[in-house]
Amino acid sequence: MPDTLYSLSQVSKLTQIPSQTIYAWERRYGAVVPRRTETGRREYTRADLHRLKLLKACIDQGARIGTIAKMSDIGLSELIKVERPVKQSLLLRHALALQQDELGTKFGLALMNLGPAAFADQALAPLMLEIGHRWQEEPQAIAGEHVISAAAKSILFMALRLNRPRASRASAVFATPEGELHELGLLACAVAAQNCGVKATYLGPHMPISQLSHSVTTTDSKILVLACSTVNDTDAIAGRIRQLREDLPASKRLVVGGRCSEGLKHAGLSGVVVLDSVKDFEEFLIADLA
Repeated sequence: MPDTLYSLSQVSKLTQIPSQTIYAWERRYGAVVPRRTETGRREYTRADLHRLKLLKACIDQGARIGTIAKMSDIGLSELIKVERPVKQSLLLRHALALQQDELGTKFGLALMNLGPAAFADQALAPLMLEIGHRWQEEPQAIAGEHVISAAAKSILFMALRLNRPRASRASAVFATPEGELHELGLLACAVAAQNCGVKATYLGPHMPISQLSHSVTTTDSKILVLACSTVNDTDAIAGRIRQLREDLPASKRLVVGGRCSEGLKHAGLSGVVVLDSVKDFEEFLIADLA
């Protein structure tokens, strides 16, 4: 019995994946290779349909298409079976109930199972975004956000203390400039750096710009990582970063991230690496230290 063949529109409907996305996965990653009719029209087999459903299920769990596109169907199936160690709804419930100990336990499991980059990008960031959206309708959400921050800081600081590399490949300084108090992403970057064999000197939030170059020199660090979250004054932040770049020796790398990263990408910052996520920072480190 011949295999059933499906058109692109049929596959899109059956998998709930937009046709443009399927096309992009084929062209960029070779995720599936459909047959072609004499007129060039795509035709998909049942195996193709099954594979696309597996890919979507993995992505719905937080995987990236670029990471999983070449995996076998068996590998994708095994990835789906691995339970996410943390559920957003459960974390939110603990936060709103101000259950800091329970939240800390869940965060610890998530950090251990996901690693610092995925923990920050897939668990912590969406949770902070969700509770931030609740402020207007639920005043108690403000206290919940403080509980999330406290629990996350506790777990990340513990990881930072316990996971220092025995033989460091390089050193890095981590800080936020004066007026910047949000440090969770920065902390996760410091933990990720140590996982990559980089010794992290964590200075934390609200550091005077004038002291950062001195800190890099004193610790003989190769990299300075700066987190900037204020999005309503990108020009002022860009000016401070330019001055910092001038103060730093040319051999030192300056990496900037945080919520203002999108605006800083268009600020013409020469000699500055601007990144969007902890995962991007991890990938930068791996490439830079290769």
